[in-house]
Formats: sequence, C-alpha cells, structure tokens
Amino acid sequence: MEIEASIPPVQVELEQLNQNCALRFNKLSTSNPIIQRLDNTWRTGLPPSQPPAVHYKLNRKGKKDGNCTTQLQNIAHLTSSSTEHLLPFVTPPWHRVKSDFGNRLQFVLPLPKGKNEDKKKCQQKLIEEHKNKLSTLQSSAANICIYTDGSLKPLHRVRRAGAGLVAYQTEHKIFSQSIGLGIHAEAYDGEVVALSYAAGMAANFSTKDISITHWQFFTDSASSVDTIFDTSPTPGQIYCSNFYYKVVDFLDSVRPGSE
Repeated sequence: MEIEASIPPVQVELEQLNQNCALRFNKLSTSNPIIQRLDNTWRTGLPPSQPPAVHYKLNRKGKKDGNCTTQLQNIAHLTSSSTEHLLPFVTPPWHRVKSDFGNRLQFVLPLPKGKNEDKKKCQQKLIEEHKNKLSTLQSSAANICIYTDGSLKPLHRVRRAGAGLVAYQTEHKIFSQSIGLGIHAEAYDGEVVALSYAAGMAANFSTKDISITHWQFFTDSASSVDTIFDTSPTPGQIYCSNFYYKVVDFLDSVRPGSE
C-alpha cells in the first residue's frame, strides 16, 4: 500500500515530522511557552521567566522515573540549541528597504562579462576601474573604504571557513579583523559575517570621527551583496540584521548625502 500510495513507511514519515517540528524550535523566541519548558541552554542559560505550573519531575521519586523525559524534550534532542535561531519578525513589517533610501544606499554589481570578451581583459578592466574609483575616494577623509572577504580552505586535512576585513581612511588603515568560523561554515557564511563585522566596526569608528559621511564596502561575493540587507528568516539572518541596523542608524545619524 505504501508503494501504491507513493508514501514512505509510517515510521519514516513520523521521524520526518518529528525532525521538521524540532527545526521549528529554532524559529521560536525565548518567551515562547515551548522554549520555556526546555533546558536553560535554549534561553542562553537563563531560567524560565514563566515556569510551568507543575514540573514534570516533581512527583517522580523512583530512579527509573527520574530518567524519563517528556515528548517535547525528545523532539528537542533532534536539533540543537546552539543552531542559529531564525526569527520571523526580527524587523517589523513596515521596516525600510533599499528603495526607501534612494541614492544614499547603493548596491553596485559589476557588469557581466560578454560572451566574446576575454576573461583576463575583463578582470584587468575591473582592476583599472577600481583603482580610479579608489583614488577618488581616498582624496577625502569623509570616506571609509572597507574590504571584506570569506574563505574556505583545508587546514591539517580539515575544511575550515573564515572571514576577514580591513578598512582605510584616505591611505591609512584604521581597523582590521579576522574571524574563524569553524568546520561547519561555508564560504558564503564568511562573506556575510565579514560584512556584518565590518558594519559594526565602521559604526564604532564613525562615532569617534563625525567627519565621516560615506561607507564604501567592497566584496567579491555577489550573493552576499544580494542578501546582506535582507532580514527575512533565512540562514545568516542575525548577521544580515546586524548589518541592516548598523547601516540604517548611520544613515539616520548623518545629513543627507551620506551613503
């Protein structure tokens, strides 16, 4: 019957439903009643703010009963509290988007290479264009030029990801940082993390130098450029939302004309 109905065995179907339910736990806030009944690790080590009326172990005295767990805890074991938490409304539905800032916020991607265009010539053209733009930007102390990158390479036969950034004002390096992301991250994660960290460090530096009115980010990842200002519940949401708020706060704190 399972073959005729094109469905997996009942046990497999139930396991899949439990796993999908467990993944949804990572989309719940710490104040949710389900998270309130799980271990403190699900609330960053804090006890439940609204403890359940009757704790499931209060009336259990035997050794066997003490090892019993609830079905809710069994499902929670299928995922991890250390997994990234995605929140549906990390920003309100009426939050501002790219178009609301006009030309003060621009995301510029290089033109695609033509079919008959040589790759090396195309790269050389982009290099020359960037050098010309950089010389113009470095002529004013109002600009911060920030370079970010993510990497993924084997180290001692273990694949590891990382992120790095460096920023310049005129021709002087003002800050830099490298971040290790471990063995489970991808190169895309490194690109997003680097942009998020760069926005935070640029915000801290700009509070000390009020003459800064422009942030210029440079990255070689088109996919990160497409998603870094998107706060929807997708992988990397915490870093994208951090970048969003840092950039929006900066644009709101300076006079029109900054970007």
